[in-house]
Amino acid sequence: MKVRVIRSEGLSHELEVTVPATDIESRLVARLHEIGKTASMRGFRRGKIPPNLLRKRFGKRARGEVVQAAVFETFQIALHEQNIKAAMRPEIDVRSAGAGADLVYTVHIESMPDLEIADLKGIKLTRLVATPDADSVDRQLQRIAAANPSTRLVETDRASRQGDTVIIDLQGRTTDDDVQHESLRGKRQRLKLGGGQFVPGFEAQLTGKKVGDEVEVKIDFPETYADAGLAGREAIIDVRVLELHEPVAAAIDDELAVRLGIQDLAALRDAAEKELAEGLEEMSQASLKRDLLDHLDASNAFEVPPGMAKMVDIEFGSIIKQVEAQRRGDGEKGPLSDGEQQEYRDIAERRVRLGLIIAEIGNSQKIVITESDLQRAMLAEARKFPGQERDVVNHFTSNRAALESLRAPAVEEKVVDLILESADVTDRSVSYDELLHILD
Repeated sequence: MKVRVIRSEGLSHELEVTVPATDIESRLVARLHEIGKTASMRGFRRGKIPPNLLRKRFGKRARGEVVQAAVFETFQIALHEQNIKAAMRPEIDVRSAGAGADLVYTVHIESMPDLEIADLKGIKLTRLVATPDADSVDRQLQRIAAANPSTRLVETDRASRQGDTVIIDLQGRTTDDDVQHESLRGKRQRLKLGGGQFVPGFEAQLTGKKVGDEVEVKIDFPETYADAGLAGREAIIDVRVLELHEPVAAAIDDELAVRLGIQDLAALRDAAEKELAEGLEEMSQASLKRDLLDHLDASNAFEVPPGMAKMVDIEFGSIIKQVEAQRRGDGEKGPLSDGEQQEYRDIAERRVRLGLIIAEIGNSQKIVITESDLQRAMLAEARKFPGQERDVVNHFTSNRAALESLRAPAVEEKVVDLILESADVTDRSVSYDELLHILD
């Protein structure tokens, strides 16, 4: 690869990176080989599709993945060669990426300002500690019951609606070749309408249907779908509705426990208490991290450099977007006041300042984020969306930019762990509700 400096003024830099076409081609061949291990095509056994047909069917998608991965790999090398410490995600403009051509792109990046970080040894911090009590365990059981409603068979002749569970038989085929797929065949499958268990649009087409109805469901599989033989293709799925069940409130009893795979209510209560204790431990760590970040902010007071104004604007815009969404959800109308706008801009500046501090500490302590670290961060992110883990993982594995967005949080976690190893931490006992209120 070749790197040419287009512009370097203060903290602002612009580079042009060229990756030879031969390098891109070798990456493309390797990616198509990986796709070929699991792809299916009419007339060929899985894993036995000829390379020319693989390239014809999956070449466009594979080239996009290869180019994206090459950009994010090589721009890191380019920054290292130019001794640039990135302060924010770069702006990348791909100029050339066609078949047989060199990959050429430009990178606009803001670099880290020179900072002198206060001594990190002997920092005094307070960790808030809470343990579950009977009332908090009762409330946890109520949440578990609410999240796991029971169902009962609908015996009237009504149509299905959101929240219902349908029992269905299904058989699907791709429309471009009229081939049936084993992965689109099922008998007496349970599907909660509105649960987001399958491809977007599938459940919606089963809403408003009755037992005995036969429905021709048309769906478009996303390019990122896990089954390479279905990714990016249209399918028709013939569905027969066998039964309709509606949700009913679950009682907190032995039956609920057994339905959740637990012996009885006493064991469920123990499990709820353990889960609550683990959650409180996470909140205690969050309070400790907040105490640490407050200390770093207070002991490293400096004005955010003018070159970082764009970072503040981006952060401010993100905060405002979240606040306005929350206000709409709460039914609040009207614009934010000037005072509120300033408050959120101050928060944005604090976040940017802390980001610079964390990044500088990470650089000075030679903290490195490996691919394994990014994979762990990705799985941790996926666990935040129960039932949608596969979709989240697919999003990150097919979008290198999204995966790279986890790098800064991963650095922050390592920096926090490093500082806490030598910090003077004092525990303070608080109630469950008090800890929740403090972290609100």
